[in-house]
Amino acid sequence: MKAKAMEDNMTFHQRGWYGEVKVTRRAVSSYTKAIYLNMIAYEMCPHNPNDFRISSYVRVMKSLIMKESDVEELRNRKILVHCLGRDDEVVKMFDQIDIPPVNLFMFNQLRYEMGMLHNTKIKAWFWELFVTYFSSPWKALGLFIGTALLVLTLVQTHYTIKPPKGN
Repeated sequence: MKAKAMEDNMTFHQRGWYGEVKVTRRAVSSYTKAIYLNMIAYEMCPHNPNDFRISSYVRVMKSLIMKESDVEELRNRKILVHCLGRDDEVVKMFDQIDIPPVNLFMFNQLRYEMGMLHNTKIKAWFWELFVTYFSSPWKALGLFIGTALLVLTLVQTHYTIKPPKGN
């Protein structure tokens, strides 16, 4: 099920047990704050027939980037590239951008659809299991080997305590 696009390059897809937010790669530099503020100011002009995509995009990014680990995850997923030196500089930059409450429908629609995915505990547990244990082939292989060893140990213990009749 594909959600409505927040921006041409920001969508949310729900696929059964998990959801995926697709965001286009963005570069963050020392000029990014000024660029975003100017673009937001242009969107606020009364003659501009705009749907406030930049403001909505920055609002979503502000909600995604709360701490340094969020920036690190976005960097690892190749969504955010920055040359500010440290990840906390990116967090500070997005914190300093004040966004007027415009086009809350687009923002709230994306947040609602993301929230609906995590309303059930089973989906959240499944996703946590998937991210934690199946994020790489080596982790998955280790989990399967560990589970097999545990099951074989339990079977061996059972047959040691209660051997089959006739032996």
